[in-house]
Amino acid sequence: NPDRFRINAFGSDHEHRPELPGIAKARALELLGLDLSGDGIVVIGDTPADIHCGRALGVRAIGVATGRYTVDELKAHNAAAVFADFSDTDAVVNAILN
Repeated sequence: NPDRFRINAFGSDHEHRPELPGIAKARALELLGLDLSGDGIVVIGDTPADIHCGRALGVRAIGVATGRYTVDELKAHNAAAVFADFSDTDAVVNAILN
C-alpha cells in the first residue's frame, strides 16, 4: 500500500524511472523539511530497471521479487539486497537502514 510510505515515488509518478528518486527527494523536503541525499535515499523495486535506477543515481537499490523477475534475476543486477517478498520484515528494514 503506497500510503504506508510518506515519502515515496512510484512508476505512476513518472514514466522515466531515473526521475523517481528526485521526486521522492522533493517530497521529503516539502513534507518533512528533510534534504536527503546519498545513503538517505533507497530505491526499492521489483525490476532490473529499478535496480539500475538506484545504482545510476549512486543510491542503494533493493530488489524484491514480487513481480515477474525472480530473486536470482534481480541479484544478477547487483542490488544491495534482494528479497523474495517482504515477509521477513526485520531483514527488509535492516537492509533499508544499513
